[in-house]
Amino acid sequence: MFKNWSKGDFIFYFASIILIAVTGIIFKAYWVSFLVSAVGITAGVIHMKANKYSYILYIIQISLYAYVSWRNRFIGEAVLAAFYLLPLYIYSAIRWIRLGNKEKGDAQIFKITKKQIIILAVACVAVTGGYGYVLSLLKSNLPYANALGTFLSVAAGYLSAKRVKEQWLFWISYSLIFSGIWISTLGSDTSNVTLILQNIPYLYINISGLIKWNKLYKEAHAEV
Repeated sequence: MFKNWSKGDFIFYFASIILIAVTGIIFKAYWVSFLVSAVGITAGVIHMKANKYSYILYIIQISLYAYVSWRNRFIGEAVLAAFYLLPLYIYSAIRWIRLGNKEKGDAQIFKITKKQIIILAVACVAVTGGYGYVLSLLKSNLPYANALGTFLSVAAGYLSAKRVKEQWLFWISYSLIFSGIWISTLGSDTSNVTLILQNIPYLYINISGLIKWNKLYKEAHAEV
């Protein structure tokens, strides 16, 4: 799990966990929200390293996140987590581990295709508009922002399963939408504050992941 971690990676990781833990204690955050953040940060760091076991942690994180989302009436997030991301992460874990056992060194990285770009652009409009309307009928909080977040997470998860390096652009966008969604829950209730603060390390992980995967892609193709 900690293979190829630098000193800087360890400092960042433990600083992020301490930040989330201390903030959670101060604001009396819901303990499951803390677990979501801690497991998610751990999974994100090892996924950034293209580690094939990152999805095992993602499976744990997304299961907990589905519960927290449902608890806060973010129906779109809960449905996304339980019925799309969880099965996708299980599939990805099996696929990555099997392929990783056949490949030597880092996992092979791919570039997004024109066909994938067109499909994702059409899906963005359809999911944000259509799913957002359905969520509004279900009285979900922030239905269209929720729907856009759903699309971004679905697209990122799909590209991640395909090991496409541009997935990180979608994860960055999702982190920003995700922050806005959970900021809207703040007020007298601070139980979910860790879900907001976790986006500080998430943004770092996603940007670093984009840089790392671009580097891996260039190195692999330079050898061809």
